[in-house]
Amino acid sequence: LPATMLFPFNQTPVPKANTPALAIRAYHQSRGDERRDICLIPSSAHGTNPATANMAGMRVVVTACDARGNVDIEDLRAKAIEHRDHLAALMITYPSTHGVFEEGIRENLRHHS
Repeated sequence: LPATMLFPFNQTPVPKANTPALAIRAYHQSRGDERRDICLIPSSAHGTNPATANMAGMRVVVTACDARGNVDIEDLRAKAIEHRDHLAALMITYPSTHGVFEEGIRENLRHHS
């Protein structure tokens, strides 16, 4: 990236959410950590989430959700462990795509990290 930290100009419409994904990818690249290119995204996510991660050059790994559409913390944990050497980001919409503030998600993520 240039010293200004500005990304190259592109006239293609890009979702606002793409900017953080680009920043995450650029962060890992700036540290020489090219292998960190996996973004975990719950199956309940809106289609723009995997599209955004993909546009930023990340590979998407989908995590399961429970019967109520909430993030399955155990599956999330298992996939984070499985991909730990390539994990760049976790993209969770909060409140969730179905409009719910999932109880305990912060505590569960902290507990399992």
